Formats: sequence, C-alpha cells, structure tokens
Amino acid sequence: MVFVIDAQITAWGNAITASTADASGTVATAVVEGSSTGTTLFTAVATGSGTVTYAFTSDGNPGSVASPTITAGAVTLAGTLDYETTPSIVFKVV
Repeated sequence: MVFVIDAQITAWGNAITASTADASGTVATAVVEGSSTGTTLFTAVATGSGTVTYAFTSDGNPGSVASPTITAGAVTLAGTLDYETTPSIVFKVV
C-alpha cells in the first residue's frame, strides 16, 4: 500500500521520493504502508536568513500521524499507517 501525503512548504527535500512539486510549495509523495516509526515522510526547507522553526498548523497533523516535533524540517512518522482507513493525509507546516 502507498500513501499520498501533501505538505504546504516553501521548498523541500525528501529522503523517500518526490512525485510532484510546484511554486506554492505543495508536494505529493508516496510512503509505503508498514514504514517504521521515525521514517522521514518529507523535509521542509525554508530559504532566507535567520533562525527557522517549523510547526504544524492546528489542523496540520491529522490523527497525529507525524511526530509533533519537526526537527531541522524533517517530518517523521509517529506510528503506523493504515491505507484502508486513511488512503491520503494532508500535512500543513508553517
């Protein structure tokens, strides 16, 4: 099973594989069901100067699928994925 995950970000890198990206920073990627806790789902990369911090919007981590702490832009899996109950997930990162 493969999940499609969308993330609102300014730029990004991904340890898995990016399938699409556009100028708005929306990215779709696939994550294999059965991926282990701690797997990097995607990495947000902000450009500019100064210190950068990342956080989910209030509705940006549905079902707490990802770890609530985003370290160095990396959004990681907090638990298990179940394609039959949730075939896609949209994360919102600010």
